[in-house]
Amino acid sequence: MTDQRTTASSWTLETLHEHIGEVCRLNEKRLDERFAAMEKATALGLKTAAVAVEKAERLADERAKAQDRLAEATKLQQNEWRGTVNDISATKMGREEYESKHVALIDKIDALSARIDRIEGRSLGSSATWVWLFVGMAGIVGLVGVVFDIFIHLK
Repeated sequence: MTDQRTTASSWTLETLHEHIGEVCRLNEKRLDERFAAMEKATALGLKTAAVAVEKAERLADERAKAQDRLAEATKLQQNEWRGTVNDISATKMGREEYESKHVALIDKIDALSARIDRIEGRSLGSSATWVWLFVGMAGIVGLVGVVFDIFIHLK
């Protein structure tokens, strides 16, 4: 095609064929460039998607490993808790056992208190008996002394 502008009367069958061929070649070139750009963009997109998938898989693996570690730590913590509970249940006395032993101790304390009260009552009673015995003897000695004094003064 020439650089000069042609008027409608200068078109011939050959120039029209040449013009349409040039337009078709330009369209084909544009389409080839578009397809090449789309192929490049598609290749870049696929590469980016592959990198993203790889990163996602790596992150998923890391997350799975972290969850496994967390599950293991939780399992160890639960085992430690169970061990602690088992130790407590093995070494500590339960409420029912405590209450039965407490009642038994209270009964023993009450029995000992009653026994001590009886012992104190006997000693208090025997002390009172000795006091009365001494008072009685002192009274008899005093009475004998008065009677003896009266007999001595009468003679």
